[in-house]
Amino acid sequence: MNDETRYNVIRRDLGFCQYCGCDMTTSYAVFGMCEIDHVRSRKMDGTDDLGNLRLACSGCNKMLARHGRLTTFEARREHIQARLQSDKYKWFPRVQAELWDLRKKAAQKK
Repeated sequence: MNDETRYNVIRRDLGFCQYCGCDMTTSYAVFGMCEIDHVRSRKMDGTDDLGNLRLACSGCNKMLARHGRLTTFEARREHIQARLQSDKYKWFPRVQAELWDLRKKAAQKK
């Protein structure tokens, strides 16, 4: 994937992980951990077109790496959301809601 495609994905997704809502622009360290997720993997004939790419934090991208059967963005997001609702992440919904609100406000300013 070329740098222009990576830039376009980050810009389109406003710097937020599309699965958990993490703001990937809070610092250089966090931004360095952002990854581009192929919704349909290259192994399954997925392409590098923008419709198949989503910005993901490294945690979400690693959780999804073993789930090639999830071939739509919605299925992949539901999988992450279910994991985040487990006891291990019980504090996360509040943080996530706040981040999604910020994302909506940023999108409205555009």
